[in-house]
Amino acid sequence: MNQKLKMIFSPSMLTCIWDLLTKYLPTYLWVAITRPNKQCWLITERPTDARDNGYVLFKWLCQNHPEKNLIYAIRKNAADYANVANLGKVIEYGSYQHWYYYFAASICCDTSWGICCPNSMTYLIMRNVLPPRSKRVFLQHGITKDYMPQGRKRKLNADIFVCGAYPEWEYINTYFGYTNGEVKYLGFARYDRLCDTSDKVSVKQILYMPTWRAYLRNDRHFEQSQYYQKIKEVLTHYELYNILEQNNLELIYFVHPSIQERKRYFEPFANSRIKVLNNEDYDLQKLICSASLLITDFSSIYFDFAYQKKPVIYYHFDYQQYRKEHYSEGYFNYERDGFGPIVYDLQSLVKNISSIVADGFNISDEFSHRSTRFFPVRDCNNCLRHYEAIYKLEKEKRV
Repeated sequence: MNQKLKMIFSPSMLTCIWDLLTKYLPTYLWVAITRPNKQCWLITERPTDARDNGYVLFKWLCQNHPEKNLIYAIRKNAADYANVANLGKVIEYGSYQHWYYYFAASICCDTSWGICCPNSMTYLIMRNVLPPRSKRVFLQHGITKDYMPQGRKRKLNADIFVCGAYPEWEYINTYFGYTNGEVKYLGFARYDRLCDTSDKVSVKQILYMPTWRAYLRNDRHFEQSQYYQKIKEVLTHYELYNILEQNNLELIYFVHPSIQERKRYFEPFANSRIKVLNNEDYDLQKLICSASLLITDFSSIYFDFAYQKKPVIYYHFDYQQYRKEHYSEGYFNYERDGFGPIVYDLQSLVKNISSIVADGFNISDEFSHRSTRFFPVRDCNNCLRHYEAIYKLEKEKRV
């Protein structure tokens, strides 16, 4: 009971209730009464970002279908605001205008679970009570590989669930409650610009990006957590630094966007060979293209490296706890399906890094074949397929 009371009176829930009473209901009623006829497509990602599938799709649509009424929602103080504003119509994320188009749009496209709603918690509460009239297109942020109940049809309520790989499409289509072709293997929009540029950088880069942990989000003792200590060990390892120094390499630790406010905990470990960055410092999509090797644990970013057929190392220092307290395993098995070696301790990690560096950052035939099977469609027509599927969905809505 105490836990439920804490949730009810939490700041996020109070904000949700405020938005529901002062924004959701009034705007919903206004749109219901005025019934705007002009069709528009609302697209967004995180409030501060324009670097993912939503942005790439918006840019492609603006360039190839300017006849469409396209709107992108992002905060005006976001570093990426100018990039989007130069393409087409932009509105302030979370404003009354955003709420208006959330209900007035014929199509809403988003990479997050709320699908364009300025407050995702409000969306979860109201999605089956007073839902928006728009069709919902879930663009995704990364390949779904684990079981995520929030993605099921009865919770997400998407009309199109976009998949970036064939096994992912099979899994979502079978276990997430979608019907009638709602799950579509279109390829991710951002994969259209996923080009390997690792040979063009003067200093080769190793990207280290473990994913976040849901159970650490509000942990006041973050510095005592195993997660923090294991990352610290990598960043301060003497032998690893020597490998970087002797081979003229950089290790870039990229703080996951969900915990980027904790970047300050890791900054003291930066030096001439090790950088600590987050979304505010650098475009992750550019790093994915320019880095020669990825070290991660469970982050779906490794699919982007596999798509480019670049080497990956999985460092699973807390596998059991992650499965128990974050996400349970889905269809993807790292031993059977992974695109690189799996290690569980620091020494094995350093040994594999040294081996891959000595081999010129080449991917083995085994992992290359796995990549080919996982991504049978490899072209630059993902955005085109998105447009065709969304256009068809909008036409169906009109009928």
